[in-house]
Amino acid sequence: MNKIIKFELEYIPNGSSGSIQNKLRFFYNGFRRKGMVKDMTREDSLRDAIHYVKERYPSFDPEFDDKFFRMNKKSAGIKQAIRSLFNRF
Repeated sequence: MNKIIKFELEYIPNGSSGSIQNKLRFFYNGFRRKGMVKDMTREDSLRDAIHYVKERYPSFDPEFDDKFFRMNKKSAGIKQAIRSLFNRF
């Protein structure tokens, strides 16, 4: 598990010390660990992490390799917001 997550984190660039980008990497690590147990995809884990960070920093523009994660950067937050709405019912 650790090797897989470490490999995937190579596709989410580091930010400067204490940056929001580094918070994204931190939360991706946590969401991915839980997601792997639940058979979630890495894309699901990244969407969850982006959503979590954007709730606290709405203007944050996440950086990640959209080819590796197979998702559009603009739609990453939108899909998670829609999924969150439906999970409430």
